[in-house]
Amino acid sequence: MSEHKPRIQLKEWAAISRPEFRRMATVPDWPLPLRAFFVALGRANQIGHAELGPGELAVILLRKDGTEQTKQGVSRAIREAKARGLLHAQSTARCLALPSHMYDMGQGSLFCREHGIRRSA
Repeated sequence: MSEHKPRIQLKEWAAISRPEFRRMATVPDWPLPLRAFFVALGRANQIGHAELGPGELAVILLRKDGTEQTKQGVSRAIREAKARGLLHAQSTARCLALPSHMYDMGQGSLFCREHGIRRSA
């Protein structure tokens, strides 16, 4: 049995400013789980995966004192964002994946090295 993905009518969708979400992800006043979600929204490819380099998320999620976020802080941000349904359960510090029911984009890559996904157009 195939998984049913609900079809959302076009009138239910809205465009976002990806550069603005990337900027908001760097603002230390926002809660960490939201900032992780903002990174995913601002960087996701066509299949909703935002791949990151080693340690890159810790730099994006800088602490208020300007130092890199700790590994524990990054893990907590991802864990809490998953618990709130903001990120897919497969998300890691190397790839923040958006839930498929909330994201669909017509441009960008169709692969994710972290999760071993490759789709044809």
